[in-house]
Amino acid sequence: MKMKEKSYLKLLAVTALFLFLISSPSAQSTYFKGQYIYVTNHQDNNVYVIDTATNSITASVKVGNHPWGVAVTPDGTKVYVTNNWNDNVSVIDTATNNVTATVTVGTQIGGVAVTPDGTKVYVTNSSMKGLDDSGNVSVIDIATNTVITNILVEKDPTGVAVSPDGTKVYVITNSFSGIDDPGNVSVIDTATNKVLSTIDVQGKNPEKIAVNKDGTQLYVATSGSMDTGYGVSVIDTAINSYTGQLPDGEKDISSRPTNVAVNPAGTKVYTTWSDDTVTVTDLDTNTVQATVRVGQSPQEIEVTPDGTKVYVVNSGNSTVSVIDTSTNTVTTTVNLGREPIDVFMGNIGAMPTPAPTLRGQYTYVTNGMDNTVTVFNTTTNNITAKVNVGSFPQGIAATPDGSKIYVTNYGSENVSVIDAAKNQVIATVSVGYTPHEVAVTPDGSTVYVTNYGSNNVSVINTTNNIAYASVPIGGQPEGIAVTPNGSTVYVANSIYNSIYKYTSKEFTGVVSVINTTNNTIYANVIVGSSPRRVAVTPDGSTVYVANSGDNTVSVIDTINNTAYKNITVGSSPEGVAVTPDGSTVYVANSGDNTVSVINTINNTAYVSVPVGGQPEGIAVTPDGSTVYVANPFYNTVSVINTSTNSITTTLHGFDQPYGVSHIR
Repeated sequence: MKMKEKSYLKLLAVTALFLFLISSPSAQSTYFKGQYIYVTNHQDNNVYVIDTATNSITASVKVGNHPWGVAVTPDGTKVYVTNNWNDNVSVIDTATNNVTATVTVGTQIGGVAVTPDGTKVYVTNSSMKGLDDSGNVSVIDIATNTVITNILVEKDPTGVAVSPDGTKVYVITNSFSGIDDPGNVSVIDTATNKVLSTIDVQGKNPEKIAVNKDGTQLYVATSGSMDTGYGVSVIDTAINSYTGQLPDGEKDISSRPTNVAVNPAGTKVYTTWSDDTVTVTDLDTNTVQATVRVGQSPQEIEVTPDGTKVYVVNSGNSTVSVIDTSTNTVTTTVNLGREPIDVFMGNIGAMPTPAPTLRGQYTYVTNGMDNTVTVFNTTTNNITAKVNVGSFPQGIAATPDGSKIYVTNYGSENVSVIDAAKNQVIATVSVGYTPHEVAVTPDGSTVYVTNYGSNNVSVINTTNNIAYASVPIGGQPEGIAVTPNGSTVYVANSIYNSIYKYTSKEFTGVVSVINTTNNTIYANVIVGSSPRRVAVTPDGSTVYVANSGDNTVSVIDTINNTAYKNITVGSSPEGVAVTPDGSTVYVANSGDNTVSVINTINNTAYVSVPVGGQPEGIAVTPDGSTVYVANPFYNTVSVINTSTNSITTTLHGFDQPYGVSHIR
C-alpha cells in the first residue's frame, strides 16, 4: 500500500503550488506581475499551471506516477514534485514548464520542502509496514539534483517544513497503524543533517505542519479519534515542547482538521476542516474570528505573500476556493482536474510567456461534468489551458480564422464564446432549451445551434454575439454541419418524426436541410434510425450521418438531398468526422468503444479502431494526420494516427469529455 492511502481513506490527492512572478523594472520597486498555482493531479500524473489573475490553466506538465508534494526554490526557477508511486522527484523548469531532471529517492515519498538559501530539498520517505519499521528523509543537492544523504527518523514521515532561517527541518512522523496513532515531530539540524530531538505533539495522527514567520512556533494539524487528541497543536521551538491547542470554534466532535497555514504577518492561522470549512484564528486574542464555508473535503491551504488571499484546495469536488482575507468570504471557485491536495507558495523570477494561438495547433474539448473546456497543444498533446464555461458543455466549434470558440452549454441554455488568443469567455449568448451541437459558417459570420429540448435551431450573429433567428425543426435536433460554400445547413433530428417512415413497424430518422439565405427548411432527408451527428465532405457533395439506432452511417447526396446508402459500422455510432482531403470518414461508436474507418470512394467501413469508453465527440486535425476521440466514460481522449489507423497515445485529465474541435 502506498503512503497516505490508509490515513486519507482514498481521499483525492492534488498539490497546488503558488508562484508569484516578480519583476523589477527601472524607476519602480519590485512588484507582483503575475500569480501562478501549480496543481498536481495524482490520477492523471500531471501538474496544472493556473494563472490566478484569470483563474485559467496556462500549462500542463507531465510528471511521474501519483504526484503528491510540491515545493519551489526561493529564486523561483525550479519546482520539485514528489511522485509517490515512482519513488522519485520530478524537477520542473519554471521558465519552460518542462521536467528537466528526475531524482530517485526513498520509497513511498510524500512531503517536500526547500531551504531558504535554495541549496537543499528535503523529501519524506515512508516505508511499507512490515518491511521496514523506520522512515527516512532524503536530502537533495539542488545544484546537482542528487541525493547527498538520507536521515533516519521515526515511522511513516509525512509533512515537512523548514524554519525561516534555514537551520531546522521539522518532520511529522506517524505510524498509521490505527486511528489513534501517536504522532511526533522530528527536529533536524540542516548543518549536520542529524535529528536533534523529537517532540510529542500531544495529539493523534498528525499530518500537516506550518511554521510562523519568525520560526518561534509550529502549528500541527492532528486528527485523532473522538475521545483522543485532535485539533491544532502549538509547539514552542525554543524549548521544542507542546504549549497548547488553538481554539476550534466549537467544532462538532466528528469534524477533524486537515491542514493549517499561517499568514505572513504571523497574526492569523487558517485551518481546513473535514466539515468543508476553514476557521480563521486571531493569534492576538486566541479566538476564532470567522468560519468560512469552502468546497468539499478541503485538504490543503496557503496564504498569498501579501496576506490578502487564501487558497484552499478541495479534494472532494476538485476545486480551489479563493478567500478574501479582508472579508473572510469565498470570492472565486476555480475548477481543476481530478483529485486536488497540497499547497505551497514562493517567489518566481520568470514565467514562460504563452505562445500565440496558432491555427491548427490547438484542440478544444468540452468537459460535461466540471463545466470547463480543456485546451491542449496537438504537437505535444500537453494541456495548455482550461476555461470555465456554462453548465454541462456539449458541442464546440471554432470560427474559420481561429479567433473564437463557441460552446453549447446544455444545462444553462446558452452558448459561451471563448477568445482563443486569451482562452477567456468574452460573451454568453442565450439560445433555446438544452442546446446540443454547434456549427460555424465558412465566412465566420454566423453560428447555428441545435436546441434539443425546444426543437429548433438558434442563429447567432458572430459580430455582436446575439441570437437573431430561430428555425423550427424536427424532433430533438442534435448534430449540425454547414456546407463549405455556406449555403446550406444539415441538422440531424434524433427522434422519430411521424411524417417519415418506411413501414408501420420500422421508424426512420430525418435530416433537415436549411437554406442559410432565409433560414428556412427546404428539404427533409430520410436516413437511418436515431441520427446523431452529421459531417460534410470538403467538396460539399456528400453528407455523412451517424445513426445510433441501427448501427449505420447514411450517405446523402447534397445535389438532390437523398440518402443513397447506409453503411454498417460499429454499435451505436455517435460522432462522425471527415478528413480534409475527403478520402476517409471516422465514426465514433459509443456502444462497442470503437472508431469505424470508412473509405469514401466505395463507402465501406474497412477498419475498426478500439478506443476508450463510450466515444462520442470526434475531430480530425487540419493536416489530416490525427484524429481525436472523446471518451466520456473513461474521461480520456484517444489519439489516432490516420496513416496507420492505430492509437498513438491516450490523453487524461478530462471530466466526461464530449465535444472536440480544432482551430483550423
